[in-house]
Order: sequence, then C-alpha cells, then structure tokens
Amino acid sequence: MKRSVVCFAPIDWKDHIARLLSAELGCHWRNNAGITVTWLTHEQAHRPQYIQSQISAVVNRIGAGEILLVGEEIKYTGAPLPSGTTVVRRIKDLDKLDLTFSQILEANGVDFLSQRADYLRGRWETRQITRDSVASWLAQFKSLGEFEWIGKGVLAGLVCYTTEELLRFVGVDAIDTYDQILYYSPDRDPLGSSTPLAHAVGKHLPLKHVERIGNNEDLPEGHSLLIEDCSISGHEFADFVHKTWPVDITEEQLLASIDLRFAVLSNLAEAAINQTLSDRDLANVTLNKNTCLSLEVATDAGVDALRRGAYYSPTGKHTVRREYIAEKLFSDHTLWGGPAQAVSARRFLRTIGEQLYRADFMRRNPGLQKSDRWFEEAGLGAGGFALTLALARSVPKSTLPVLWAAGPVKKGKKEIIWEPLLTH
Repeated sequence: MKRSVVCFAPIDWKDHIARLLSAELGCHWRNNAGITVTWLTHEQAHRPQYIQSQISAVVNRIGAGEILLVGEEIKYTGAPLPSGTTVVRRIKDLDKLDLTFSQILEANGVDFLSQRADYLRGRWETRQITRDSVASWLAQFKSLGEFEWIGKGVLAGLVCYTTEELLRFVGVDAIDTYDQILYYSPDRDPLGSSTPLAHAVGKHLPLKHVERIGNNEDLPEGHSLLIEDCSISGHEFADFVHKTWPVDITEEQLLASIDLRFAVLSNLAEAAINQTLSDRDLANVTLNKNTCLSLEVATDAGVDALRRGAYYSPTGKHTVRREYIAEKLFSDHTLWGGPAQAVSARRFLRTIGEQLYRADFMRRNPGLQKSDRWFEEAGLGAGGFALTLALARSVPKSTLPVLWAAGPVKKGKKEIIWEPLLTH
C-alpha cells in the first residue's frame, strides 16, 4: 500500500521547512507525489473547523499515511485517528521536526531513497532495485569523504526508460509497411544493447521478421527498417556503414532501401549520421526521427563544429573544446544547491569516473590504447556528456560511470572497490 505524508505548517516557517525538505528529498521535492505541504495563514491556523475540513479531505484523498500538524499555532480539536491507516501527529516546534522528520518519511516509504528505489524497481529490468541497494550505492560517496550530496544529485537526475517506452520511441505501432526489421550489433558484441529492443519488437509484432545484421553482411532486398535503442555520438552507425558499404560500392548494393529509427537520438548523433549519409552519398538510407526521444548533448557551437569536421581532435579523438558539450546535468544548479556546488560535483564525478572508465575499458579492450585526455573526458561518460540515462536493460557508455561501472577508485587517501547501481 502506498502511503503519503501531508504537512500543515504556518507560512512563517516556510523557509525553514522548505530547506529541510530539500535536504531530505532533494531540490525537486515539490514534484514528489508522496509528500505535500499546505502553508497556513495565521487566520487559517486558528480556525479548527477549517483545519478539520482540510484533514478530512486529505484522508479521503491519500487513504494511508501521516498528517503532520507543525507548530503550536494550529488549532485542531478533532479525532487523533481520522482513519485506521491515516494518523495525525502533532509536532509543536521546529527542533522536534528536525529530529524526527527523516524517520517519519522513511516509515511511510516517501523518503528520497525509497522514492528513487520505487522508481527504478518498475523500470530497471535486469535485477530488482531495493532501497537497501540504493542506500549501499550511495554510501560509497560517503566512504570517500563528505560526498553523499553528490550521489543524491546523481540519483535525482537519473532517468530510466522502460521497454514499453522504448517501443513507443521507436514507433513500433507504425512499422507494418516494412518488408523486414533489422538491428545491428558488431561481431565483437553480438548481444549488443539493441538486442533486447529488437526482441521486444519481435514479441510486439510476431508476424514481422526481425533479423540481426553483423559485420560485412549483405542487406536483404526491399524496404527495411533498421532500429537501435540509442545513439549519442553516431559512431556505431558510422561503423555499420563502413563495414556494410565499402567505398567501392556498386549500384546493386544500393538496391536495399533502409529507414533508420533510434529510440533515443542525440542532436550530435543526428548531425553525425546525416553527415555520414551525405559523405557516402547513401540516398537509399533515411533517418526517421518522428517518434524518437531527442537528447541535447552538444551545444549549437558543437553541432556546427561537427559539421565542419572540427569537433574531435584528429589525434586523440576527444572533443576539441569543452564548450561544445552541453553537460545539462551541471547546468541544473538546483540539483546541487548552487553553481559552486555544481562545479565541485563535476570535479568529483570526473575524477572517480575516469578511474572507473579506465578499468572497464581495459577489461573490454585489452591492448587498445587511448590518450589520457580521452580518458579524462570519459570520466563523465563516453564523450564527456555527463548523462544520467538508463534504458530498461542497458546503460549507454555516455552515462556517468559511477552508475554502471565497477572497479577500484581512490580519492585522497581513501580507496574502495566501487560497485555500480545499474549492473548489466
């Protein structure tokens, strides 16, 4: 049973209680359906009949939870137990509220960690997310110092899309006209991130043929739809083109007509894919973004630089200028408490993330070398985009490594083995 906490408080205490709520629930606590606050004027607080009518309305609405009457000013003479599952609790001063508020929220399952766990439990499909697992992941920030607030900021920004949402983003209900549905995964990773989406499409459309395309395979004739779960940089599509259509392509090989659809598509990837199609004169391939979820990971200057061939360093393959990257996570200062805190959070996440990305990259690509500048950028996720994005059963490498990577990390004299929150 879902519970709620409803707080009635004098408007004179608004600033103090708002700070307390922000500390406990994050800056976006007003969007938390589990808790609401009604600010009372002096006149309203001294009208018992008005307070009773408000409490009765709350009981009918929430069904279960706690109603907090904060401050001695509120005059309430009604029953202490309005229903069997909703109780009224009086808290007469702010000191007592400060001491007991977190326990009240947790007891009703509306505290920050419970809310985040509840959100992920219905969305992350590879394992069950519990409050304990979220708390354990968050505790790692505290193990490295007083950085728990940074972990809470990452959790507040984390978005995870369900398989049903990804199917909608790829436009699954509008693909009956295609002869077949294709998905690409390279031979080095045949069970790539697009595989679960392709299987879900096949279940949704059992009469449609869904086929994996690997390296150097001929494409089927006719009108095909090529689907992928996500494209942030556009590199995977460039890899697909390089291995599917050699430079000396013949007219016969261009007979296959293909539409491209991505469930999630960034503005940088869109520009890169269109550039690839133009450079290779692939008039038989069309990018269709009518239903996709669009992400802005690059600034306008960054997209322009990509089109001019000036976005990436020609040697290190990292971004030439930091101002080309949008870094939306750190521009939302409310997640962190202010601009200075956003800078501190970025520095910490990049430092820890670089160590995690290096360890993961070396495990997956033994012998392959990348520049230090490339790894420094990847500390905020591949490409340095600082995403907090998950897709039901996979996490893009452009998401912050603290969410998906594992390995030893060090901060000052403290060292731990980092465990990810979203394991594959």
